[in-house]
Amino acid sequence: LERCYPKEVQELYDVMRRFARVVGPTEHDKFIESHALEFELRREIRRLQEYRKAGIKSFCSELSWTFSISV
Repeated sequence: LERCYPKEVQELYDVMRRFARVVGPTEHDKFIESHALEFELRREIRRLQEYRKAGIKSFCSELSWTFSISV
């Protein structure tokens, strides 16, 4: 059963699918899930670094900054 992943993780999944026979499906799923988590964490870190560059240091400031950009 295939899951939906972000494009970058899906590309890795497609490439690594061949190795699933060697390591087994459980280990393969763990590998892909760990890379999906890493991708999400890196994206979140980039988002938080962007907030820091904008001078945002609290959650309340983040909400008002995000609201002002979307309006």
